[in-house]
Amino acid sequence: MPVVIANIDQVPYLEPVLRADGRKYVPGLGLIKAETKGRTKFLGDEEAGPWIYVLDRPAGDVIPRHQHASDRVEFLVAGEIEWREDDGSVTTYGPGTVSFVTKGTAYEYTVMQDSRILLWFAERPGFVG
Repeated sequence: MPVVIANIDQVPYLEPVLRADGRKYVPGLGLIKAETKGRTKFLGDEEAGPWIYVLDRPAGDVIPRHQHASDRVEFLVAGEIEWREDDGSVTTYGPGTVSFVTKGTAYEYTVMQDSRILLWFAERPGFVG
């Protein structure tokens, strides 16, 4: 795995290409539904890693329930997110919050305030299911 040192403000945004079926391609994740809003930056190598993403998401964006094929760490740089668990519990958190989610865990959230999120996946992330 290569060493990655980057100022995230200097990394360009991915330019998504929408397919006829309404999905877009994101390195490491593959084809995803294009319903989520905002912009994404990718740092690393799609095949060898690391898989680091910077997500700029607008208030009101809903990330639907999904699972990844890799453990992941999330750091909320700015904004506010409402996290929903399978049991119906809701946690709202703000800037400076870090979370760790094991692979295969289903989760969803809503962006409550414009947010910048840093995601790091231990392996190629992909989706489960």
